[in-house]
Amino acid sequence: MKTFQEYHDENPQVYDQFKTIAWELIVNGRTHYGAKGIIEIIRYNTYTKAKGYPEGIEFKINNNYAPDYARLFMESYPLYRDFFKTRELKKARN
Repeated sequence: MKTFQEYHDENPQVYDQFKTIAWELIVNGRTHYGAKGIIEIIRYNTYTKAKGYPEGIEFKINNNYAPDYARLFMESYPLYRDFFKTRELKKARN
């Protein structure tokens, strides 16, 4: 499995979609939501094909990246540092 940073660098559109969905939830009054739920919404919305991918290439995203996307969002937008619940990291992640 690729590190989160490798996956993120190769698939920046995933974080763009993650942010869009998170902001839609916030604007509509949610104060808390699950990062894995957002990953599932992204999967559903892309019908297993990521925007910008050539026809026939399957879009895949590992659920293990959900906490990393949550942390990235909360780091980028400190006002919403409690929007996702995350566990303390036991080791450094890439």
